[in-house]
Amino acid sequence: MMRLVAGLGFAFTCIMFGCVPNRLSLIFKGSIKPDSACTYAAGGSSFLTAGLIDLFYTSEYKFGAEIKNQLSGSDSASVVISTIRWKLSIAKPLSTFLACGKILARTSAGNEPCTNATNATYQKYFEVGLADQLTNLLTAGSSAALVFNFMNAEVSNYILTVLSTGATGEPPYFTTTDSFITALVEIEIIGKSLGEVEVTTGPFIYPIEICYGCLRSQPNGASCSSGTSDTGAALLTKPCSIGQDALIDCRYACGRNGDCKTNETCSTGSCFCGSNAGCTNSNSCSGTACNCGGGAACTGSQTCTAGVCVSSS
Repeated sequence: MMRLVAGLGFAFTCIMFGCVPNRLSLIFKGSIKPDSACTYAAGGSSFLTAGLIDLFYTSEYKFGAEIKNQLSGSDSASVVISTIRWKLSIAKPLSTFLACGKILARTSAGNEPCTNATNATYQKYFEVGLADQLTNLLTAGSSAALVFNFMNAEVSNYILTVLSTGATGEPPYFTTTDSFITALVEIEIIGKSLGEVEVTTGPFIYPIEICYGCLRSQPNGASCSSGTSDTGAALLTKPCSIGQDALIDCRYACGRNGDCKTNETCSTGSCFCGSNAGCTNSNSCSGTACNCGGGAACTGSQTCTAGVCVSSS
């Protein structure tokens, strides 16, 4: 009976004063799967139900949200998307910090003392304001794609330096490429109608698996250190975002030190000779510099062949 009275009251209000948008006038339709051109477009039927990020290659996760304005009527029903807000939560059930009951941010003096015995989740809040209002204008009944990055270097470094190693000497969590941490991301998209009423989506939950090196692939017969010039096996399709949701051929981006030339190291998907970029033109890495046969490194159209720079022209 109370629901009926409330419904009649709402109808009366609409008749007397005109309906106004409610806070849930925006619909979060889902996480868009990029198409073959790596475009995040609204109006498709392919959505992702979960994500996977490999922190060896990247510290960010590119996310495409399809949002629909379910208002109808006049221009006042158009909505300007103004803010993206999300909360990232990670619960890692290892005794190192469950003994305290809480994952705590590391300070310069080490880990803080336990203060909460009920919360065993690391949480990080983000909020991004959108400046270009014309780009983010949704007319009544229309849909649009919003693309933004989850996580950042701060969260990724926390996972790698605190969560993966434990607080009291436990072995690293990412001991193998089959080790995963699960994060839950709760997203809200906020806007304002041209009638000056704030509207928002309901919370959208998106799980992300986090790993370290799990997306590296070396096709049989491929030489990772030779880069894409190697033709020992067909190259896998290069993913839209390296380190996200799809295997990466090690010839596109290194997945460990052995994917680079001798004396080079692999970091975040790129080879380095010392602190410099990895050697090209078949040059070798010696110390922190590239060279050809101990002499100057080959450049331009030259290739280092048997210790000598040879022009390809």
